[in-house]
Amino acid sequence: MDRRLPENQNGKRQCIIAMRERQGRTIATVVPGELSDVAWDLVEKYVQKPASLRADEHPAYNDLLGLFSVARNNHSVAYVSAPGASTNQAESFFSRVRKAAKGFHHRMSGKYLNWYVADLAWREDMRRHPLD
Repeated sequence: MDRRLPENQNGKRQCIIAMRERQGRTIATVVPGELSDVAWDLVEKYVQKPASLRADEHPAYNDLLGLFSVARNNHSVAYVSAPGASTNQAESFFSRVRKAAKGFHHRMSGKYLNWYVADLAWREDMRRHPLD
């Protein structure tokens, strides 16, 4: 059974969208899917002009071209497609989320996934700050 097909899904699957500033804050939220209207709302709420965005080639980010300048990174062609068009900041956060789910949390309940993600975003932001 191919669980990627819509008829084989149970509807409980959730998506995490993350936005990261360079040497700054991580904003991550849990959404039902990687949809263009959700991405538009998040960028409109949290990003101030003049900013330039970095995104992968997912079609949900096509509508962001009207808001800001967007550098796209096609991972199937190259690791970094243009100078500065790297999504490594967000990818490193997603890597830490996956490691936390398998490691110290053992599993993450969908009911509290937003709390887990908020905690991991805070940890990501504070990991280089010295303890007082």
